[in-house]
Amino acid sequence: MQSDEIRSNLMHLLSETLGADPEQLTNATYIEDLAADSLEVTQLVMEIEAKFGLEIADRDAEAFRTVGDVVSFLEIKKNPQH
Repeated sequence: MQSDEIRSNLMHLLSETLGADPEQLTNATYIEDLAADSLEVTQLVMEIEAKFGLEIADRDAEAFRTVGDVVSFLEIKKNPQH
């Protein structure tokens, strides 16, 4: 899965789950700035797992601070040879 596709899918999920405007999101956007409560963040992680067909350990999910952190994590998981 290409980086652009990963980012696009993630932006769509952020928009759907948190009501974020995908046009306003960058890799530097802090997840906490999206006004997500803990339940929404948990839901977002579950949506990411379903969308990308992987499991995210709690310790990994807790390390996500920015949208870029999530993109980087997904790139590694979806393209382990890189």
